[in-house]
Amino acid sequence: MLAAFIKHKESRVLLPLAGIPLLAWIVCGAFYHEDVLWFARWGIEHLIVSKSGLPICDGIVGPFLSGSIYKMAKGVLVSATVLLSLVTFFCSCRFRFWSGLSVSLSLILMAVVINQYEIWVVIRFSKVLVIPLAYILSQVDFRPAIRMSPLFVALFLLCIASNLMLGHYMMVFAAR
Repeated sequence: MLAAFIKHKESRVLLPLAGIPLLAWIVCGAFYHEDVLWFARWGIEHLIVSKSGLPICDGIVGPFLSGSIYKMAKGVLVSATVLLSLVTFFCSCRFRFWSGLSVSLSLILMAVVINQYEIWVVIRFSKVLVIPLAYILSQVDFRPAIRMSPLFVALFLLCIASNLMLGHYMMVFAAR
C-alpha cells in the first residue's frame, strides 16, 4: 500500500480508506478486551509460547521428544519442510531470486518460533514454496541429476505423504 501511495498520486485519497476496516477492528477489540495490543497478545500466547522446555525450535524438536509415533511423523514432515525451505533459501540467494528468498526465510523463521501444537501451519504455508522451486528448477540443468532419480522419487513421495497426513490430521482434530 505504501508503494501505491507513493507512486500513484490518484490513489492517495482512496488508499487510506482501505485501512478503515482494520483500524475499526483494532479499536473495537481494544475496547472489548480492554487492551490495545489484544491481537498481538493472543498470537503470542497461543502460537509462539513454548509448550515444552525449549525456548525456540519447539515445533521442530518437540514432536521428537514426545515419544508418540504420530507426533514423530509430524516432526519428520516439518523437518523435511524446513530442510526444503533451507535449500530454497540458499538456491534463491545463488540465483538472486528475492521473492523466493523471502518466502523460504519466512517459513524458516516461522518454524523456529511456532510451538509444537501449531507447527502444522509451516506445512500449510509451505505450499507457496512451489513458486520459488519452479523458478530454481527452471534454472538448473537436469542431465547430471537423472542419475539421482531416487532422490526425486523420495521428494515426490514425501510431498504426497505430507498432504495425506495433513488431511488426516485436519479430519481427526477438526471433528473435535
